[in-house]
Amino acid sequence: MPSLHMRPALAALHRYTGLLMAGFLIVAGVTGSLLAWKDALEAAMLPAVFRVAPPAPDAVPLDALLLRERIAARFPQAQLSYAPLSAPPGHSMVFYLRPGDESPLASDEVFVDPYTGAILGQRRWGAISQGAINLLPFIERLHYALALGDTGLLVFGLIAIVWTVDCFIGAALTFPARLKKRAPGAKPWLLRWRPSWLLRRHSGSYKLVFDLHRAGGLWLWAMLLVFAWSGVAFNLYGAYAAVMHPLFAHQGAEEVVARHAPTPAPHLDWPAARAGPPVDGAAGAPARVCHP
Repeated sequence: MPSLHMRPALAALHRYTGLLMAGFLIVAGVTGSLLAWKDALEAAMLPAVFRVAPPAPDAVPLDALLLRERIAARFPQAQLSYAPLSAPPGHSMVFYLRPGDESPLASDEVFVDPYTGAILGQRRWGAISQGAINLLPFIERLHYALALGDTGLLVFGLIAIVWTVDCFIGAALTFPARLKKRAPGAKPWLLRWRPSWLLRRHSGSYKLVFDLHRAGGLWLWAMLLVFAWSGVAFNLYGAYAAVMHPLFAHQGAEEVVARHAPTPAPHLDWPAARAGPPVDGAAGAPARVCHP
């Protein structure tokens, strides 16, 4: 509970912190709202790339591994270490490319018609210079890093730390003033705090706006703190781990897959990898196939 002489300083800190964060939170909020509809927006903007229709009512998609072989032959300079085994109905199938050597690829995503194998489009994820096909990936880059790479990640991480601290400052400012001396008949602390949770609807627009800010912040406080602290976890994991790991059980950083020298060819070919090991006499069928 802040004392009376601390309140002006905390209020000023809360105000200017809010102004500092406003632009960043607006960018994150607007872009995040768009990303919630990413698939639908991309399909609406470029249906020829993201939507497909069966050529006949009884048409079935081509085998996914056959499509993978065709894409591998079309892009011999790239590696296809991931193969989707299906696509949602009405959607194109996406194959992800990785550089086969040190040379960068012009495209790292290829969109394929699963019925014909035709390439419907391709893009280098996030490169807005390629036009509308990369608009939503560019918005995603804006969302988590201001499209500035590691610099943007650091900036957003620092803003998330400021937001986390400001959550506690804002909550403290809603607490009732500390009584110098408990007078007879003084209300209990919780009853004096109760007005901070309410709206004065008939006391003028200024008080109503102030109450919307204060009461709204209190009612949504836990959610706002989760948003702020998760931003620290995503963008500045070292700072997050330094606080959380001493308090909660966690998986140690040493639990990682050991590096190994790549082999000229995988131990299993793609059809065998798709079949999987026998399970109770039957072959398993994983949802996707990956090779290192």
